[in-house]
Amino acid sequence: MLWLFNIKGKDEQMKIALLGFGTVGSGVYNILKTNVAKLQRVLPEEIEIKTALVREPELMQQTDVVFTKDINDITKDPEIELVVEVMGGTTTAYDYVKACLLAKKISCNSQ
Repeated sequence: MLWLFNIKGKDEQMKIALLGFGTVGSGVYNILKTNVAKLQRVLPEEIEIKTALVREPELMQQTDVVFTKDINDITKDPEIELVVEVMGGTTTAYDYVKACLLAKKISCNSQ
């Protein structure tokens, strides 16, 4: 997975977005937060989850992640390099991933 990273140095961060923050999305968040030291040893840059796309952002518990229901907040953000689709389903997920790819974001999913 190291090929996803631009070698910027340890002081830089790769900012990512999650499409979904349910069981899988919040699990990804928790794994990245609880394994910071391990990840810093093996990755060329830190990972920061900057934004998560959810249906009802106002219902989300406060974290260091910005919650949005507008895909354009992700596709138009030049800082976000990688988008992880963890929302499930087919139609909406497809449309959102397609929008991210057209915006030149690296995209992957949990499947």
